[in-house]
Amino acid sequence: MPSIVNINPDTIQRMAVEYCKGRELKYMTDDDGDIVLLLSDSDLGIKYQINVIAGGQKHEILYVRAVFDKEVEPRSASTARVLCDEHNRNKRWPKAFVRSTPTSRGNYDIVMEEQIDLELGVHKELFDDFITTVMLSIQSFGKWLIEEKGFQLI
Repeated sequence: MPSIVNINPDTIQRMAVEYCKGRELKYMTDDDGDIVLLLSDSDLGIKYQINVIAGGQKHEILYVRAVFDKEVEPRSASTARVLCDEHNRNKRWPKAFVRSTPTSRGNYDIVMEEQIDLELGVHKELFDDFITTVMLSIQSFGKWLIEEKGFQLI
């Protein structure tokens, strides 16, 4: 039986660092102590910034959030929102959405996010599986959006 880890303010960050090191993934820690990974999909020509975040009052919520490096043009934003809605209706997670505020270039970001409450504790296998599954789902969404739906990001 896997060992259950109790959640305290640094648990998610520590486990995320172990996850990255165990898979030889390059990561950074931002000013809030969240883990940031930069992943590429050379087949699609896009990169993802993946943030592993400890949220909640007791830092018990694990958030995995991704932002694509390519953006949505304003004239395509409503189409992107419709496609995100379609994804959200057909897939359990991660949630996909187009940010409502434009970037500094006047375009819009596509964001994907999933979360899990770990207040009662977590074991390494569940933690690792959750992050892996979310990251693969994010890449799958990118492939679906670009290859199957023919959506153009800039």
